[in-house]
Amino acid sequence: MSMMYTMRQLLAIEPYVLAPEIYDCISARCVEACGFKATILSSAELANSYGLPDLGLLTQTDVVEATARICKFSKIPMIVDAEEGFGRAINAYRTAERLAEVGAGGVLMTDLNEIGLKGSLPVKEAKERFKAAHAALEGSDAILVARTEYIPSEGLQGACDRCNHYIDSGADMVLIHFGINPYEGDKTEMCKFVSERVPGWKWFPDLNATDKVDLKEISQYGFNFTGVHYLQTSAMESMLDYGVHVFERQDNIYHDDSRIAPPNMPPATRLNMDMWFEREKEILDDPDLDLKGNYKMFYHHGRIPAERS
Repeated sequence: MSMMYTMRQLLAIEPYVLAPEIYDCISARCVEACGFKATILSSAELANSYGLPDLGLLTQTDVVEATARICKFSKIPMIVDAEEGFGRAINAYRTAERLAEVGAGGVLMTDLNEIGLKGSLPVKEAKERFKAAHAALEGSDAILVARTEYIPSEGLQGACDRCNHYIDSGADMVLIHFGINPYEGDKTEMCKFVSERVPGWKWFPDLNATDKVDLKEISQYGFNFTGVHYLQTSAMESMLDYGVHVFERQDNIYHDDSRIAPPNMPPATRLNMDMWFEREKEILDDPDLDLKGNYKMFYHHGRIPAERS
């Protein structure tokens, strides 16, 4: 499915972009139906969907295949978390190349040595990683995002210095990740501090309950992008909520009594079904073929509401 616009085009016209972190085609469709204009393929949520913890256990192929499925399905651009690039600089090149080939709107790489285990690379080696990824993306419209860590012993200035090295190596956007170390002082002042030292597009660390900032306000400091994690947790909560009631009732009714989804959000069983019906008609050269008749159950809207306790 062709994108409505690229990530680069979106960032050029929007003052800021809030992008939910997704992990599959259905979460991508939910984000799109809610009106968001971009997504992020979260390595953590993708790993969880594979039954794995977020410990760098995904392979390059895992991430590329997930990217290919989602980009073929969704109309809005997606930045892909490619972690440390899956190896040396040449591996980072191959990772970025493959992701761009399957439609990624952007590639995020970190300067970590190994995910969560051995700290950050020396600046020289990190620059080689980002230089390689940048070279792989040349000729595409995908952007390169360089992530670095806030190291308390170096302070925020140290993180800014590394960001500038990575911009020199080809990064289009930078992200200073704070991990479990909370930054001190007002977050808007932190954005101002960084903006005075780092030019260009900047990614504000993922929003959570304590990150009370005005996205419009910080966008004036170049922080024009941020992610937000909510999809996997909310999906699990909804499945548990529905599941408890189905188990209590001991029936097989499709419960649909508290539907608050946007009106343009079809049931999961019908995603892109019309498109595939039309494609099969074209392949078989039979414009009168009525495939919908065989799938009436998917077009039934009269679901029986459940009685909620």
